[in-house]
Amino acid sequence: MGGGGILRGHSLEQDTYALLNQVVTPVDFLNFRPSITAAAVLYTCRMYHGQLPLWPSVLALMTGYSETSTPELFAAITATQ
Repeated sequence: MGGGGILRGHSLEQDTYALLNQVVTPVDFLNFRPSITAAAVLYTCRMYHGQLPLWPSVLALMTGYSETSTPELFAAITATQ
């Protein structure tokens, strides 16, 4: 997807919405659950903004997704970049 080209260096919130708008229509993302797509977009924007940890424990707890043990999330993250 080329997340770096989509993100404009605005706030995390603005970049998250911009990237989400870019990934909700491509066929590549139809294979992912909407919650996985949203989590991947948030992860990619946090990475772009240098917010560490990229996937803090609170997000793992809220979503039920772990960046290391959820293959679907890893695939979606890869697709957003």
